[in-house]
Amino acid sequence: MAKTYLELVNIVLRDINEVPLSAGTFDTARGLQSFAKEAVNRSLLDIVNYNDEWPFLTNIPTSVGTRPHTNYFNTVDGTSEYSLSSSIDQIDWDNILISDESSTDIAVTKLEFIAYDAITRFKELKGTPKYVYNTPNRGYVGLYPQPTKQLKVEYISWKEPTILSLSTDTLPFEDRYYTVIVSRARYYLWMFRENSQQASMALNEYEDNIRNMYRNIMNPPFNSMRAI
Repeated sequence: MAKTYLELVNIVLRDINEVPLSAGTFDTARGLQSFAKEAVNRSLLDIVNYNDEWPFLTNIPTSVGTRPHTNYFNTVDGTSEYSLSSSIDQIDWDNILISDESSTDIAVTKLEFIAYDAITRFKELKGTPKYVYNTPNRGYVGLYPQPTKQLKVEYISWKEPTILSLSTDTLPFEDRYYTVIVSRARYYLWMFRENSQQASMALNEYEDNIRNMYRNIMNPPFNSMRAI
């Protein structure tokens, strides 16, 4: 069972010999206890910012029939740019697929990413898109050439993290990595107390923990089998 916001804050407080909070005092915490709550959320954001593609922030599709971990939109004749949901923080620009579901032979093609400044130098062209680009405001997906019919564009996206608020809110990732957020939060509290030695130790622990978390989640070892 994932650790709650209250549990994380209390672990940090106990680590620095401070009085833990209860469910009844959590919302009205003051002073260092209040800062501990802020430190846990700051630590969560530090973990998120360490890597742009954490699986626990993947937007899972709700539409029946879409590929796992993908979102999609349908193109419109004469429209090159398509708005992204405000809940999307980032998409995988290197793995965007396009297909024609009206065809009896549905071929799925990967679009090639191209920089926006390069696409502005291309002449206007209509047809089946071959390239995808990111607009300057990062709120749209652009296609080139401009599509002339309805096509399906699929992409992987990641959402922004939800800041912990209620005492019962839980970690967005596996409980086994709770020490990453705790060590980082401890660093902030020791800095708050102006104890540079303890802060340095907490920072070293966090850096070791976040590297292990990244390696285990993003680059897991592959188990191989062989005949004997």
